[in-house]
Amino acid sequence: MLRKVDGCGHDRFSIEDLKKLSPFLYDDKLFDQDRFPEINRLCTKECKKKMKEIYKITFEGYLKAVNNYYDDCKIFKSFPDPPIMTVGCQTYHNCLEWGNTDPEYRDSILKTMKAGILNGKLVRLCDVPRGVDVEIETTGLTDSEGESESKEEENESDDE
Repeated sequence: MLRKVDGCGHDRFSIEDLKKLSPFLYDDKLFDQDRFPEINRLCTKECKKKMKEIYKITFEGYLKAVNNYYDDCKIFKSFPDPPIMTVGCQTYHNCLEWGNTDPEYRDSILKTMKAGILNGKLVRLCDVPRGVDVEIETTGLTDSEGESESKEEENESDDE
């Protein structure tokens, strides 16, 4: 969501929108060398400070989303036929953040990610307290990480 440009061009970036909507909001502008928001003669110290904050929020949010994605991806010994649609990092992040998951994405996420449904909302399983029932989907899939991961978790809790 870019705003109308009145000054140096950085006016179109909003810290509030970035925090409210998604760390991916400006990625097509911030990471494209041809569209990089360079400092120009109309910029101010406030502009420089704002753009540094825009990048900081973007990178921190992006790193969190990427780490969550790779932490939650299931690795499978075998996939059913027909194959299951997988979801990308941005789609997974947005589905978790916004909670209004398209049924096609919801089914794919429940089958291919360590996620479940709690009170009608998509959640990461690692964020659910022990003993709380969560709707998950495992039909027809063989998770090659499942056994070793649960043993690692048991060992970690034994060490504490």
